[in-house]
Amino acid sequence: MKLESYIKDIVIDELNQCENENYNSMPTFKQLYLLCEYSIKELLQHSIKQNVKFDPKRILYIGLNSKTKTAYFKVGKYNQQLRFEDIKYISRLKGSYSEKIKMALDENVKIDCNCKDFGFSGKRYFLHQVGASIYPENRYPHIKDPDLQQGSCCKHLNFLLENIDKYIPLIEKDFIKSQKSRTIIKRKKGIQPK
Repeated sequence: MKLESYIKDIVIDELNQCENENYNSMPTFKQLYLLCEYSIKELLQHSIKQNVKFDPKRILYIGLNSKTKTAYFKVGKYNQQLRFEDIKYISRLKGSYSEKIKMALDENVKIDCNCKDFGFSGKRYFLHQVGASIYPENRYPHIKDPDLQQGSCCKHLNFLLENIDKYIPLIEKDFIKSQKSRTIIKRKKGIQPK
């Protein structure tokens, strides 16, 4: 299976970077799930839908769930979620919230989109196998993408992740509000950066 060899290559590179040459057997998928962390840059590298053209006004920032540390967006008519996995550790560091959010985006994030392409063409399955999907997907895409060559992001997520820097100030405001009130901040109508 191509996915297993791809993930093994990633893990071998990680182990070599850590200068740990003393390993005898390759990790199992359960161990790989714990080892793999994806940043925004890595997710975009593994996406085959590069430079997607959308009107920037079609991205709306909906809000933030302070409990799960998930930011909600809407691109076109589809909803996207971006979860900051390491923000609970990063938030303890000194610095502004925007610096912490940028650092969290460079660390481990999980994503999801509710479009049909993301769910049925194997993107959610691929991301679940490497630990970067918010929701589990165990159905292998035998028909749509048997070789798992469709990449990691649909065009909506790709466009969102390419333009995420514009939304950091809005996410920062909601993080500050959520730290004070510990509530879910969700809007009926999304907002855009100024």
